[in-house]
Amino acid sequence: MGLSIKTHSAFLCLALSAPLTTRAQYGETAAVERELAATNREDATASGTEIDLTNRPEANETAQDILPEIPGANVVFLGGPFNFVSLSLRGIEAENTTVLLGDLPLSNRDTGAFDFSQISISAFERLEVYRGGAPAWFNSGSIGGVVRLIPRENPTNGVGANVGAGSFGTYRAEAEGSVNKGRVRSFNDLRYGRTLGDFPFTNDGCEAFEPSGFFEDIRENNDAQRYQGLSFTQIDTAEGDVDIVLLGTHLERGVPGAGCDQVLQTRQARTQGFGGTSYTHTGQRPGGKDYELQAVLGGGYIRNRVTDPFGEVGIAGPSASDDRTANAYTRIGARLQMSDQVDWTILGTAQFDHFQPRTDQISSAPRPSQRVEGAVVLEPRVHGKWRDTILELRSSVRLGFSQTRIRSFELGPSIDRQSNVFLPTIRIGAAVGPLPWLTIATSGYTGVRLPTVLELFGTRARVEGNPDLNPESGLGGDLSVVMAGRARVLKGSAEIRGFVNSTKDVIVVQRTVRNQITFRNEDSAMAWGAEARFAGEITPHLTFVSTLTGLLTRNQNGKKLPAFTPFSSLTRFEGHTRKLGSQVDDLVAFAQFYYRAGGYSDPANLVPFPDYRPLTLGVYALMFGERLWVAFTARNVNDDRSFDVLGYPLPGRNYAISVSYRHQFTGH
Repeated sequence: MGLSIKTHSAFLCLALSAPLTTRAQYGETAAVERELAATNREDATASGTEIDLTNRPEANETAQDILPEIPGANVVFLGGPFNFVSLSLRGIEAENTTVLLGDLPLSNRDTGAFDFSQISISAFERLEVYRGGAPAWFNSGSIGGVVRLIPRENPTNGVGANVGAGSFGTYRAEAEGSVNKGRVRSFNDLRYGRTLGDFPFTNDGCEAFEPSGFFEDIRENNDAQRYQGLSFTQIDTAEGDVDIVLLGTHLERGVPGAGCDQVLQTRQARTQGFGGTSYTHTGQRPGGKDYELQAVLGGGYIRNRVTDPFGEVGIAGPSASDDRTANAYTRIGARLQMSDQVDWTILGTAQFDHFQPRTDQISSAPRPSQRVEGAVVLEPRVHGKWRDTILELRSSVRLGFSQTRIRSFELGPSIDRQSNVFLPTIRIGAAVGPLPWLTIATSGYTGVRLPTVLELFGTRARVEGNPDLNPESGLGGDLSVVMAGRARVLKGSAEIRGFVNSTKDVIVVQRTVRNQITFRNEDSAMAWGAEARFAGEITPHLTFVSTLTGLLTRNQNGKKLPAFTPFSSLTRFEGHTRKLGSQVDDLVAFAQFYYRAGGYSDPANLVPFPDYRPLTLGVYALMFGERLWVAFTARNVNDDRSFDVLGYPLPGRNYAISVSYRHQFTGH
């Protein structure tokens, strides 16, 4: 399928509303009677986890509700709906996390950490997250990992609508439609949301160590509204599959600043569009050996406007900026079965990024910054069976090249730099399946990342640039145990992993005296820890999911890395009635507890951020053949008015309700 590609690796995991399933490995033959237990569909040797985004229990669910379910995740959210949300993996900065829409990159080196608040994650079918070295097919040279959003593949003809409301002036409206006619399938989704974001919080007056000066305050300039459109079309032809995906978003919001230093007039408007098409052909070569060929072509456009009329957060007084980023991307890939035990993955990619800044602080627009990247990826996969044990070995090499020309756009001395960088990375992964329900896997990997334009020059709002940053590089490894199966009334999956990462010239975030964010290089940094996820059901009436992450970080001075929590966990239980009378298909009550331990916001470990422990309760009902959904959610019922890792206040107790209706047409 291309952008939502038909993957062919072993897969054994639990969808909370469905039994365990398996998927055949690409190139698998009848000689192998069973598959490796894994928690992703692409590569059993990789630390990958899938989260089903359909039939979610919460009303008005956002990225900051979903992302903590990922083991190894460090989620940064700046308070309230539609505020900035980023994802770091295994103690590696969020800029090292690659975000894909199918196989099309949503993040790039020139826009910094991906902001998940720009999109409604619940519009997609599933979320795939690979920590550490990602599978070769995704062409990621990053040491952090890959997040992959898979569009919905709805095989029915139907329409649907959803409306929701919540605390602090939050409203949402959604409409969707799907078509299945012959060889054409299409899913289309439109969404709108808005919030006032005026929640109460405890203002420490920028004197965190003097509680006597704390006072109750209201979050100001925290309103936002977001528009989103998503279209995914699949066309089956006689020779292969054509996929077309389009995603557009527009987000307008205030830039409220840190809790103790509220910003009242600064605003941001961000518009972005992404689109791509792919063609995938599968077949057999002479001798009955399978192959798959794929070509992808796509691109994107981002316009980011920040107005700071009173110089509240700007670096050089009042300002208005209008920065634009455009990129084009192409890839050609092949997966070839060479024998019953050997497959090859071959991939070539090219990407062009164009960044054009504009500001009213200079009389003419500066020349744009540009980056051209290319990469070739080779991966042999050896797999087979020894007695009753399944074996798999993968070894991938990525040879990347980047030519960059970056020009400054701030006041002061001009900067015009050009660099050519060779970016080789490797990954080796192995997996052993001694039992049908057990897989033991390990992998080692290297990664490299260039500074982004955002890190080099900032946004002239809450982010201050540092043009003297160096590229960072790193290496890491992990050891995993994956279990999946059934034992009497219990069925489910478990993944337990340990990891270690070492990074040189690591780019870390730092708060300035004006409560802005800037970046600087640390000589070196280490991160090591453990992560686990358990998901399953105890009878069809009780389901559960639980994640745990323990993380230790140190820089060259023995200090903890800023903005990382040393421990986080999430546990959710859902109780289901299942069929209840003639009209109620399921009545569900759930409870979820999230815990994020405190840490430090600065490299010197002088500015702490507190623990955060919200409790969420909710109920929802499915009625009339699952056509009508009604959901109510009470978030943070214990009213924990904490702060995020960068000092932004988080909302306390809040409520949300949503009503959804879906109608399927029986004809084609």
